Amino acid sequence: MFEDALIAWDDHDDAHGNVQHITHNGVSKEEFEFILTSPHSRRGRIRSSGRQTAWGDGPDGREIVIVYEIECTVPLVIRPVTAYEP
Repeated sequence: MFEDALIAWDDHDDAHGNVQHITHNGVSKEEFEFILTSPHSRRGRIRSSGRQTAWGDGPDGREIVIVYEIECTVPLVIRPVTAYEP
């Protein structure tokens, strides 16, 4: 479903960007993308914000929750918001 999506990552040196935010929470870009594209991830929405979420086991077996927004559907562009271990 999201295998062909473009991922809108912020610059690594942006202190307030999504890359810094998820790595601060102990999740890598690769782990985020793994959960996003895994057919085994469960999906839903956050009630308060309406943002998309997915969760499942990362490549190392840790459970990871990711939150993202769909910025555009053609082409499909996903903007990561956050990721964390529950």
